[in-house]
Amino acid sequence: MPKQNVLTRSKKKKALALFQANHLVEARRLFEEICAADRSDAEAWQLLGAVRGMLGDYAAAESGLRQALRLQPSPETHYYLGNTLMAQNRLDEAVAAFQAALRLQPQLAEAHCNLGDALQNQERYHEAENCYRKAIGLRPDLIGAHINLGLALFAQKKLDETVACCQKILRAHPGLAEVHHNLGNAYTELFRFNEAIASYREAIRLKPDIIILDVVMPVKNGLETAREFSGLGLQAKIVMCTSLGYEPIVEEAVSSGACGYIMKPLNENKVLSALKNLYPSGAV
Repeated sequence: MPKQNVLTRSKKKKALALFQANHLVEARRLFEEICAADRSDAEAWQLLGAVRGMLGDYAAAESGLRQALRLQPSPETHYYLGNTLMAQNRLDEAVAAFQAALRLQPQLAEAHCNLGDALQNQERYHEAENCYRKAIGLRPDLIGAHINLGLALFAQKKLDETVACCQKILRAHPGLAEVHHNLGNAYTELFRFNEAIASYREAIRLKPDIIILDVVMPVKNGLETAREFSGLGLQAKIVMCTSLGYEPIVEEAVSSGACGYIMKPLNENKVLSALKNLYPSGAV
């Protein structure tokens, strides 16, 4: 094997290790060196695009991902591109990217789910509902798809189905305060006020220590939800999950009651780091 190939493989292995350890700036530097040395390495361009997106550099992320697609189209690269476009609220393009991923890999449950999110943000609720149902059919454990399905049903005023969806989630995950809250909203619309009050009280009773909310969510965004949770009397520390950049979003999140933020995509190191910031005394 040529010496250059050995060196490139070694550098890529190191870059991947840095990426997985959340040392993103260093990982980006190495991937940029690899791509500069071999502009035909589609995997390196894909990973460089992913790292740039995690660092909030969406224009550069898109450039890297599109280069990867020119070299070797893959469902994963289309999926990452869809996430990058959705983070910029370029919803039509995000929809097209997720659809491209699914043409190549129809069984990619996460792409169905995120396509549903993009459609729901466009108020295309029936199409979003179908996407969530496909995602759940492929991966019944994809809890986000279940929760967002409930939101899509609620937006269409399919209230009995919303109730059934929330109840199904709560049978498997009874501690989800958010779902109790969503169920309360559905009961309220059905004029089943006693049940609505019971659901809201259960959301408050659970008193989660920490709530992680995505800034971009269907129907009602994370900032609005944070304000609503605060109005319910929940004392939980709210952490916003965002890929939308830094200062403006963070400032608005703090004014909505958030105590911190995590940049997407999530991983264990980022979550632990955020928790340690919330509990510096070492309670984590």
